[in-house]
Amino acid sequence: TMKNGKQPEKGSSRILSLTVLFIALCGFSFYLGGMFCSERDKIEAKDVTSTSTKVVASPKEPTVSPLQIKSVSFPECGSELQDYTPCTDPKRWKRYGVHRLSFLERHCPPVHEKSECLIPPPDGYKPPIRWPKSRDQCWYKNVPYDWINKQKSNQHWLKKEGDKFHFPGGGTMFPRGVSHYVDQMQDLIPEMKDGTVRTAIDTGCGVASWGGDLLDRGILTISLAPRDNHEAQVQFALERGIPAILGIISTQRLPFPSNSFDMAHCSRCLIPWTEFGVSIQAARPGPNLLSPCEMKYVLLEMDRILRPGGYVIMRESSYFMDALTTLGKGMRWSCRREETEYAVESEKILVCQKKLWFSSNQTS
Repeated sequence: TMKNGKQPEKGSSRILSLTVLFIALCGFSFYLGGMFCSERDKIEAKDVTSTSTKVVASPKEPTVSPLQIKSVSFPECGSELQDYTPCTDPKRWKRYGVHRLSFLERHCPPVHEKSECLIPPPDGYKPPIRWPKSRDQCWYKNVPYDWINKQKSNQHWLKKEGDKFHFPGGGTMFPRGVSHYVDQMQDLIPEMKDGTVRTAIDTGCGVASWGGDLLDRGILTISLAPRDNHEAQVQFALERGIPAILGIISTQRLPFPSNSFDMAHCSRCLIPWTEFGVSIQAARPGPNLLSPCEMKYVLLEMDRILRPGGYVIMRESSYFMDALTTLGKGMRWSCRREETEYAVESEKILVCQKKLWFSSNQTS
């Protein structure tokens, strides 16, 4: 009987041991799992923090390495390039036609003809004279060109005195001086006195005496002239501190936006009217044989760069005045003729004003 009573106790004891072991293993398993997940979350959080820090800091760090260039030394240009203007080079003029003086326009050389050298200043170069004294004088050594001084000394464009060029305000069109000429213009156009006319362009400017005088009257003027085969006259203007560029009204359009200027001045301005459809014989009194032809494109370009209300002043031979007036009125300009200071019949001053008008698609 006792033997039969001990057998059940032994079996139940074994089941209890296995149950305790199973519970212990499960608990240990959950414990290890919790520790592993906790460590993994810490690592991921640390990675996220590190990544976000890098993202925030990345804009401050360069994204590309600095450009590396080998050391280079550019050579000096020869003395023959002292007065070099690449796109208006007299040595290239023979490649282009003379019709309408188009050879004086910009014609840039091909890549294989471009110079890659440094142009030194002229011998004896000095820092330019300060404004406003520079308006009337500049150092001779800075622009050592004597052609105008020798060939046109009677017109008083400039005068060499000692180590300086002096600019007395003369020229072909200013026998009484440029100031007298501008005084006359202000009488014809009162808006030049009250600030209405603020900007102007002077075509065929010579040494920019007209533009220099207007600067003293509060009118900013850009002087425009082509390069001569002997020298670039605008260099005198730039050395004096007067804004100027190389250019001519011919077949190419001017490098200015529309409605840029309050006044355009053209005084024997190198526009070959006879090649723009006007012949002197046809323009003389008699039968109307005049054909405006391409002459209109010159005036249309002036109209384009003028603001509404702006003025065009043309001082030319009276032979051309009828044609110029007719074309001006066709562009809705109001034009009137005025006498020059000498009141000679062969030459007149034409004053035209561009009117403000609106297209049919505009209301005001």
